[in-house]
Amino acid sequence: MRPTYESSDDLRNEQEIITFFAKHFNDKLNAVKIPKQYKIDYCLMIDDKITAFAEVKNRTCEKDTYDTYMLSLAKYLESIKIKKDLSLETILVVKWTDAIGYIELGRRTWPIGFGGRIDRGDWQDKEPMIFIPISEFGLIQ
Repeated sequence: MRPTYESSDDLRNEQEIITFFAKHFNDKLNAVKIPKQYKIDYCLMIDDKITAFAEVKNRTCEKDTYDTYMLSLAKYLESIKIKKDLSLETILVVKWTDAIGYIELGRRTWPIGFGGRIDRGDWQDKEPMIFIPISEFGLIQ
């Protein structure tokens, strides 16, 4: 089995980020964590109705450190499936050290390449990725 790298601190930080994001757009919007089998982190809901999905990332660099944001192709393809099958958006929410940004994943395509982490020695950390220009993110902070 592959190790789980998500710590309780990671989950708490993720929850703080998505709560801030949701409240920025609508006081009634609630973010609900969903099981890993869905490949996406959260449902965004108003009352009992799912209005969108969200993938949340917390980065330890400034927003402009890199020209693009690298996201797993598997997560992107899941967002396309959600858009096609359910007509719901998946929003990528990223917190950098100096900003919080967001982008809807189901609206367009981006370049595909190969990349990932090399610091953990896990060969599965390298995979097909999409590369989203940082300039395309909307900013809320």
